[in-house]
Amino acid sequence: MPPIVVANLRYPHPVTVQQAQFSLPFVVAAALCFGDIQLQHLHDDILANPQMQRLMDRVSMTSTPRWEDAALLQRAP
Repeated sequence: MPPIVVANLRYPHPVTVQQAQFSLPFVVAAALCFGDIQLQHLHDDILANPQMQRLMDRVSMTSTPRWEDAALLQRAP
């Protein structure tokens, strides 16, 4: 992932709905559980769901030296 994405999606283990809004693991887990992501999925009960927690634990996000290329960074979000 581009460094800016890593910096913005900064909550690998969100504990609040606000943190879930900035969490790639939450988005991936919700997509796997629900097929899509809607505002109704930003809820404490869903965040605390054991299946969601297990899926979030399996998601990681990294950046690589590839993103040191200035031309690539120009095209990155």
